Amino acid sequence: MSIKSTYLLFLIYLGFSFGASSVLIAQSEKNEIEKSIKKHEMPILALEFIDTYFHDLERIKYYQEKDGDVQTFEAKLEWHDHKYSVEFKGNGEILDIEQLIVIDEISDTLRTAINEEIANHYNSYEITRLQRQFLPKPDSEDDIRFFLDNDYTNLSLRYELEIDARNKKELGSFELLFSDQGVLIQKRRIVRRSFDNIWIP
Repeated sequence: MSIKSTYLLFLIYLGFSFGASSVLIAQSEKNEIEKSIKKHEMPILALEFIDTYFHDLERIKYYQEKDGDVQTFEAKLEWHDHKYSVEFKGNGEILDIEQLIVIDEISDTLRTAINEEIANHYNSYEITRLQRQFLPKPDSEDDIRFFLDNDYTNLSLRYELEIDARNKKELGSFELLFSDQGVLIQKRRIVRRSFDNIWIP
């Protein structure tokens, strides 16, 4: 058997092993498709939010996203030396704001907790993307506008990571969602990546 054939059989084996293996928590798939859209294709409520709070910014990019049966919209922009993604429901109501950061921008305690959690399940891994999420607390009627005033007391913080990782039973790219205490909330295998949503200068 050729080396190429052996490698293909190995990948197939990993796929079957993944399907039968236990995971950290109930795992789903991130089957995400994003496409660039024009500003006028955004929901009216979403545009009202953007025009109210980010009207002085240039080069805002707009996207429509489908993840399975769920459709959302995003506005990507640069604000206060960071890149942000403002995500909206299909009707234009705001869902959350995500801030693109690097691992050194989180506390040592949180970084240690995240790295230990990942290392407990993978022999090797690389963090390829890290975002800080700002969203309203479940028991609060206040909305995400508190973020703009740097008032985080009414907001929940989460951290979304994308990693390339492997162990004896899994090999691939994964999205991990952590609480601000480093507790793993959700894990999803990344099925499809869209490249038109990359931050383009």
